[in-house]
Amino acid sequence: MPSRLTRRNFIRYLSTCGAWVAAATGGFGLALGNAWAAVKRKLLPAGTSREALANMTPSLIDARNIPLTPLNAFEVIGTDDYRADMDRWRLNIVGVVSNPLRLSYDELLRQPAVERKVPLICPLTFANQGRWKGVAIWPLLERAGLSLEATHLAVEGPEGDEAHRRIFTMDDVRSGKLFLCYEVNGEPLPVKHGYPLRLVADDEYGDRWVKYVYKLEALIGGEETLPENFTPGL
Repeated sequence: MPSRLTRRNFIRYLSTCGAWVAAATGGFGLALGNAWAAVKRKLLPAGTSREALANMTPSLIDARNIPLTPLNAFEVIGTDDYRADMDRWRLNIVGVVSNPLRLSYDELLRQPAVERKVPLICPLTFANQGRWKGVAIWPLLERAGLSLEATHLAVEGPEGDEAHRRIFTMDDVRSGKLFLCYEVNGEPLPVKHGYPLRLVADDEYGDRWVKYVYKLEALIGGEETLPENFTPGL
């Protein structure tokens, strides 16, 4: 474990250990994930505290009854001050597509909207209950001419040295578990929470909710891998 256990280090540590376990268990890990998916979700009462929610696994709970967290009380971790140049900013849809797209913010606002109440959980640290509004990803990929061979989607943001890249299966994209948010709790997405676009990833911890999204890349194969010199800090 990192010698200095800041919130950021702890989240990074948890994410890395989770990736190591998935890589080490191979097929067993996949089977275990499928078993979890089959578990009935626990419906949480409205009085569940944010502290308790932060200790829960997103894929195992139904948080529909939990009230929204006021936006001014939303907690945040990681980059929170990136400012996109909206005169130049575009959502780039690339990879194994026949018609790569560059969509402006206004074009995305004109797409049919998706709105869903989903908790953002950073494990053992904080939980924000939000009503997120944005645009579905699957129709955008279809419009871009997604290859039938595509198996994964990489979501990346922001542009530059602080970019984060997370990879998801196309099954998750097709199911609607992922969408791009431009509004939360009835207000435009604040800069510190990822304006102009943030990935909402239902069933996933907050470290996979990519902020400042500017690129979607369709892939043939694309499992996330660990660095060659990685050693788990167990």
